[in-house]
Amino acid sequence: MSQPLLNDDAFEARLELSALIKAGLGHTVDDATLTALADMQARLQGRIGELGGLLMEHRISRPRYIEELNRVLSDASSMGETILGFEEFHKVFGNLSADQLGDPAVFLADRDE
Repeated sequence: MSQPLLNDDAFEARLELSALIKAGLGHTVDDATLTALADMQARLQGRIGELGGLLMEHRISRPRYIEELNRVLSDASSMGETILGFEEFHKVFGNLSADQLGDPAVFLADRDE
């Protein structure tokens, strides 16, 4: 029985990413492109987790969290646009920004922790 080269979570994440790309573009991408996008996604998720940790530890403020979140989302967009091309990236992922993920005004106003 052969094993995938990736652990189950990473393998599942690649399958989901591949399906998302196919749904957005109407076609699949080559393995190198999928790998580069999966790496970009993993870095983005890691950085968002780090920011969440800093916020929970009160090491950054909520406004700073939103600012940094927008920066890492912008960096991921730029990387994704390079990997997939501007139009194709945005067909699949849309505009990556904090206001696309939720309402920053509500987040900033919610001071109950």
